[in-house]
Amino acid sequence: MIDEIRIETLEDAVENETAQTENEREENGCALTTPAMIALIEFIAKSLVDAPESVRVIEKESDETSVTLELSVAQDDMGKVIGKQGRIAKAIRTVARAASVKSDKKYKLEIV
Repeated sequence: MIDEIRIETLEDAVENETAQTENEREENGCALTTPAMIALIEFIAKSLVDAPESVRVIEKESDETSVTLELSVAQDDMGKVIGKQGRIAKAIRTVARAASVKSDKKYKLEIV
């Protein structure tokens, strides 16, 4: 039930986001910002772990074209965020890359 609500809410957010055209994004300044990317990574990570209060995402390095984000979770939850053969970590990085397509910056995610 809770997972269904979370998925519906996320699907609604995606539909609302994709409803805006590229021109509307540029006019309204709706390109993805670093705080929005941090919130996205935190949301995904908190959904995966047993101790969501220990999830931290910080901006480690930044320049004009790239931003490095560092995700830290409780030691017991590290396997849940990385996944078998790193598949979940790769999926999180893929979502971050896809979310940053409209922005001028590339986001790199480090999991520590």
